[in-house]
Amino acid sequence: MRALTTLSLALLSLSTFAVGCADEALEDRTARDDADLLSEQADAKADGYSACGDTCGQALCGVSWTPGKAYGSPSCYGDDSDAATRLAFSMSGSESASFDTRNVPYQPVFRLDRVYMYGLDIWNFATRSGFELLFRDITKGAFALNGAHNKGIAFSVYTKTFTGPGEYTAEVGITMSSERTAFNAPATVGNKYYTTDGCKLKVEANPAPQGGFRGTFDCANVPNKERTRAIRLSGEFLIPATAVDQTMIVAKPLQ
Repeated sequence: MRALTTLSLALLSLSTFAVGCADEALEDRTARDDADLLSEQADAKADGYSACGDTCGQALCGVSWTPGKAYGSPSCYGDDSDAATRLAFSMSGSESASFDTRNVPYQPVFRLDRVYMYGLDIWNFATRSGFELLFRDITKGAFALNGAHNKGIAFSVYTKTFTGPGEYTAEVGITMSSERTAFNAPATVGNKYYTTDGCKLKVEANPAPQGGFRGTFDCANVPNKERTRAIRLSGEFLIPATAVDQTMIVAKPLQ
């Protein structure tokens, strides 16, 4: 499971960007460096290491969660169900957009250009766990802080105290676009929306044999900073146990 002390991974060593303290604004969390997420994906399925120990390999190691508990437990599953990971959302109001992973072939890649990133991060803290659903549409990603990039919609739905299946009030940060034409050049950032408590998040246990979580989120009135615009973001998700605490990175279909 994700821990703040392990975000700076040695796999790429290409960025000094860090998430920061546990309770900083979610709009900063959505700006997490692309290289961090790429590193997390590679580390999560690395050969030779399994959170389940010698019982099963990492590909079959997932997370089970007893309702009411502050932390989940590594557990072995019969199949690697990552391909069944689903995230779908629609956006209305001042902005309009929609996405559904079922319309995108599951073709995992290890790169930052022409990809979708989506998944579920579980954040481990001293006395609690955080639950973060995330999505990114990336045409050109950056391997370093302030690197050139071209990105579409990015959002993160987050509740900072997760105790397993249940209903939660969540925060959300949304950025509609971001582009930087050269290293250290000024970035052109599209509209940003943020609310600390405007989302209803419902998390259910996904049944065997996949396990994991499924559920819905509904963020009814997410304003921009100036409160002159607002959007509604709603959607659903299915995260099999073997995909919990991972970021799926799949190729965008050619237009």
